[in-house]
Amino acid sequence: MSLTNAEYNQIMREYEKKQAYDEREFIVRRDSVYQNYPALKEIDHKISNLGVFYTKKYISGDLHARDEMHAELDRLNSEKSKFLQENSLPDDILEKHYSCPDCEDTGFIGNKPCHCFIQAEIDLCFSQNRLSDWFTEHTFDNFCLDYYLKEPLEENSDISYYSMAKHALEKAKSFAANIIEGNKKELNNIVLFGATGTGKTFLTHCVAGELIRHEKSCIYITSPQLFDIMRDFSFDHENRNEFNSLFSSDLLIIDDLGAENTSNFVISGLFRILNERSLQKAPVMISTNLSLKELQSTYTERIISRLVGSSDFLQLAANDIRLQKKLEN
Repeated sequence: MSLTNAEYNQIMREYEKKQAYDEREFIVRRDSVYQNYPALKEIDHKISNLGVFYTKKYISGDLHARDEMHAELDRLNSEKSKFLQENSLPDDILEKHYSCPDCEDTGFIGNKPCHCFIQAEIDLCFSQNRLSDWFTEHTFDNFCLDYYLKEPLEENSDISYYSMAKHALEKAKSFAANIIEGNKKELNNIVLFGATGTGKTFLTHCVAGELIRHEKSCIYITSPQLFDIMRDFSFDHENRNEFNSLFSSDLLIIDDLGAENTSNFVISGLFRILNERSLQKAPVMISTNLSLKELQSTYTERIISRLVGSSDFLQLAANDIRLQKKLEN
């Protein structure tokens, strides 16, 4: 993705705020620990003065000074670790804590943008920060199976709305975990279908939130928004950031497929998305109110074939959960 100078500077100002916060938080925490555990402060003081002391000895002609310094450093670090353990203090209590440990809140690992920087680009392009309230509330732990009936759908069958929802939840958890861990061989796309109010959007929010909490890049977009971006880019190429990120993010979630006005452009655009992300082994999660038969009649056989060959189809069915919640309240 390419950013304008203003956009890049906007993101980097956020990283500067994070670094300033990290520094303030570290100083407050360190001073508090030193006040409560003066012996620990003394050990750290000795460690920080080792270099000066033994450098002077080395310059004075003591050729063993360097080895003595390393031995003394090992001894003091062991003493420090033992002290932390005996006082039930975390090993990293006197280290800086970062919102992204991988880049230490700089946005870059070496010369390459960190995954958190890439997500910041996506958030800027799609204004996805507005979804943060959903992601904190809509989590896997909060996905309630109690709304799904346990009665078998057919006699002598184990299949129920409850078992279908439980299966979808387990698949979604595994899907998110594989993306986070980089297990591309284990990844299929997910097509989540069912009527309105059966929990599809809630479950897609769970997946998106889980990825974002683990600093993975995720685009969450409705089907009409997706094809508007593709259509705008085909005419003027001005929204290159948004367009390119459709193919480069760790996960693309297309919500409410079928809500768009279907056309040849939409069908060819959907195939392009599925094909190019498949080539990059980048997964897609789709939610739709359409049934399998309606998907087949709405989109071409080539698209359905691509989905069937690379996707887990998961169905959610229930009495309208939103209505149930309102009645409960």
